[in-house]
Amino acid sequence: FYLHREKDILQLYYHVEQMITRGLECSEVLSNNARLRKATYKYLGMACPTRSDDDYAVKKQSWAELPPPCISGTIGDPNVAYYSSCTLSHPWSQIKHNDLLCPKEKRDEFPKWNLCVRDVVAIHCDDSPSVVGVDKLEGRDKWYPYEVKWSHAQIISIFRYVKDQDSAQTKCSPSHHEGSISLHMSRIYCHIRWFYRISDAIECSSTNQKRLERLKQIADDENRIAEEIFESGYVESDPKELTSLLGPVHID
Repeated sequence: FYLHREKDILQLYYHVEQMITRGLECSEVLSNNARLRKATYKYLGMACPTRSDDDYAVKKQSWAELPPPCISGTIGDPNVAYYSSCTLSHPWSQIKHNDLLCPKEKRDEFPKWNLCVRDVVAIHCDDSPSVVGVDKLEGRDKWYPYEVKWSHAQIISIFRYVKDQDSAQTKCSPSHHEGSISLHMSRIYCHIRWFYRISDAIECSSTNQKRLERLKQIADDENRIAEEIFESGYVESDPKELTSLLGPVHID
């Protein structure tokens, strides 16, 4: 485990290599100067790790494994197949300190993400409001642990259009589960129900003084040990591609 400067504890899955390189990989100076980074590793007699934000890494992380559908052609559009779950690779290029969390050459061995209907997830959203109050930590990026703006949402359904199954973006899965396939994540969709951050709730409560005061109390409560979010009845009408999902969210 490594207590990071952004006030978070990261688990180092490959601790031998990572204990040696964590300082170099977290250096802002080296991160902004590729030549200096390469020269530093060379001076130390170490191989310079390849950065993970290349085209190959992005393409490789964009496939999902689907089990046999639980519903197919019986609800609404007969060309739609619904699934209770699917298996995803982590979107490493959008995770902060991804090279520290898992070296690029080890990512094929890293446990995949099993996404299920009703899970709460982090989802990329350009309109997301940032955290407020005690959740806003000095020195930490406001969108940590991701590189992009994100919000919380619950997965209501997972589906794909069956007509895509014969396209070039479908391939046979190496899994032993009969009937499962691997499909590009841009061809798989989900319906979601949004959760609200405290900042969302404050913005929506400007005319309710009592509620606004209570929300500000929650926002500034230093005894909280986790971010607090609120359920909503807002189900997004347009489905989201699985490429917009960033990772699971643990709800206590």
